[in-house]
Amino acid sequence: MYQTESSWAAYMPPRTIGGDPLARIERLASENAVVIFSISSCCMCHAIKRLFCGMGVNPTVYELDEDPRGKEMEKALNSEEPSRRRQGQHK
Repeated sequence: MYQTESSWAAYMPPRTIGGDPLARIERLASENAVVIFSISSCCMCHAIKRLFCGMGVNPTVYELDEDPRGKEMEKALNSEEPSRRRQGQHK
């Protein structure tokens, strides 16, 4: 399990859910006030998680590289038009 720092509020373990990757992203993002879609080896993702936690925000973190459908979700996030991209998504 990825959650190595106790200050991170919620690490969501990978779940196998079918369907459209964008629909899944929308659903996951709508379930919590602050959601970070991350890659566990990404230093920028780690910095953002620490920044949010340092400000007292407890984000829900989805580690895409630990999710069986994470590659599809990452591709969908990166291909979204900038006008539809949610604030805070790291490309």
